Amino acid sequence: MQSILRHAHISTTAIYTAVGLDDLVDKLAEHYSRPPEPMTWTQNYAADDIEAVFGGGQ
Repeated sequence: MQSILRHAHISTTAIYTAVGLDDLVDKLAEHYSRPPEPMTWTQNYAADDIEAVFGGGQ
């Protein structure tokens, strides 16, 4: 992040990454209240290969 924001010291980027506990809890609650998105795979993978690696509990 230091190079992207062009700060001389990495510690000065901390002002951009500070998160309050209330904000964090709110974002987590928002995330987990959403319905899960169905898993999809690109056409390059065979269904048998996906099941072998990840199991059949999709």
